[in-house]
Amino acid sequence: MKRVFQAQLYLNILMAVIILINYRTVKDWIYLGILAVAVVVSKNKRISQLINTVLIPMVFIDQVRNLSDILIQHFSQLTLLIFWIYAVGAIIVLIPVTIVEYGKIKKPIWRLIASVWMINFVIMFCYLLTLKNVNPDGFLVSLNKSGLVYALAILVYVYFAVKSWGYEFCFNLPTFKGKKCSYFHLF
Repeated sequence: MKRVFQAQLYLNILMAVIILINYRTVKDWIYLGILAVAVVVSKNKRISQLINTVLIPMVFIDQVRNLSDILIQHFSQLTLLIFWIYAVGAIIVLIPVTIVEYGKIKKPIWRLIASVWMINFVIMFCYLLTLKNVNPDGFLVSLNKSGLVYALAILVYVYFAVKSWGYEFCFNLPTFKGKKCSYFHLF
């Protein structure tokens, strides 16, 4: 999984260049600098883990949104397809960094702080995707504004973080309690 994470860093540097060509904002220059520093200091364990735990998830999620925004601007006829690629990308983009970097955290207090950071300051920090040429009252806009994509990203983060820390993660949802209850749920 470490190789996947390294490949993702290089892919995000390429994405940062594409985003810089289109947007040219200070934030995107900072993101490119963070990614370059993450690649350069990858041999130093402490600095690398700090950067990869605190900054990289925010960069990854925001770049997926920015790249999807650029694609929607250029290919507005494919908005539905681009939205679903964005949704899947936002959900799975955190898996390598969660397994590689968050799995190394051993003390429970640091795990708690890292999880609060990830959920509150990274995932909630990200803006919604700007959907162009779409009915403003449509299903796609409502789905985008609901925050379901980021909620699923949080769920995936929690699952992989808890698994990499050695805990069991079980949804524990009952499926059937009897025929009458099943018919009631069906109704």
